[in-house]
Amino acid sequence: MAMNLIDLAKSYLTPEVIQKASVMVGESPTSTRQALETATPAIFAGLVSEASSPSGASQLVRVLDETGLVGPMGRITERLGSGSGEELTHPARTCSAVCSGTG
Repeated sequence: MAMNLIDLAKSYLTPEVIQKASVMVGESPTSTRQALETATPAIFAGLVSEASSPSGASQLVRVLDETGLVGPMGRITERLGSGSGEELTHPARTCSAVCSGTG
């Protein structure tokens, strides 16, 4: 059976994570969930594109390491689902830095 990484990533958008993200952006949880689910494939495409070269892959690993988004997925989602919600901004900054080549 093939694993769909995009669906797997979407499965980590728990109600708690969605609620914190919606508060941060000032939108309803429903709108926030829809936006995050819509953005997930584009984020993956950008990461795959970046990781397709040795220098891009190195940069991606470095940025993920610097933001602490490494390790078992359970630990990462615990981090995203706890605290004030500030943790939710790190993935956005990470993706922005990696995809723009400024990270």
